[in-house]
Amino acid sequence: MFNNIAVLTVKSRRLMDIASLSAKLFPNAVYHLIGVFPPLDSRPMPSTIYQEVMNEIVDDALEAAELTLNSLGVMAIKKVKLVGKPKKVITDYIIKNRIDLVVMTAGVTDAHSFQLSGEVSKSMLMLPGKSLLVYPSAAKKVSGEIGRVTLVATPECIDRKAVELLSYLRKIEGGFDLNIICRRPNSEECERLSAELKGSFPSSSIVWVEGLGDFPEKYHQLSSISDLTVSCKGASMPSPDRRSGNESFIYEVKILELSRCPVLFL
Repeated sequence: MFNNIAVLTVKSRRLMDIASLSAKLFPNAVYHLIGVFPPLDSRPMPSTIYQEVMNEIVDDALEAAELTLNSLGVMAIKKVKLVGKPKKVITDYIIKNRIDLVVMTAGVTDAHSFQLSGEVSKSMLMLPGKSLLVYPSAAKKVSGEIGRVTLVATPECIDRKAVELLSYLRKIEGGFDLNIICRRPNSEECERLSAELKGSFPSSSIVWVEGLGDFPEKYHQLSSISDLTVSCKGASMPSPDRRSGNESFIYEVKILELSRCPVLFL
């Protein structure tokens, strides 16, 4: 499904949990474990001390991720240390090395802020052509077992890409319940998608959203009983702040702020 997977490492239980889920679902890939030395800039700490401290922090995070993934038997692991502004060096590495999937956490601790923070996280959402597996800040603990999946069937996600992913997950997991959440304007497309998936997911069901105002509550409820959300990057959801001018970004941030389970953006 994915050939090259990048894990944005930090030494946290949450990152290990989402990396473990990725390894369970996509074991036959090369995992690029990425640690970054940010530039010193105007920090008062002497550069040699800063380098020693940062080297230890990065090494600890890389080692923890490597141990976790090795224990799960992924195909290959490549540890990478990058130096520079995190947003730039990570983006450059992902593009140059043809990364298919980026694994990251939207929060380092279990303190649920319900907000997506950090320029790296936000830049990954806007990076075109790259899938993301994210552990949202408000998500419940990752169980590692996929018993129920919620597909947010935006117009961008009603295509072969979503069907192929769900079929792949079914082979890996051996079956799970599927909920498809759709907006009424896309009713014909959603009905066709549901009919196509009925053979593989006989207990699948469609949850209809009459308008954008209904979406947050219904999606939050579904994600609370799901183990994974599947959706697509680039979907449109009108911004509450019309001046922002970036509707697709608003949609993806809103999904992550609402979700109580990990999210896989295709």
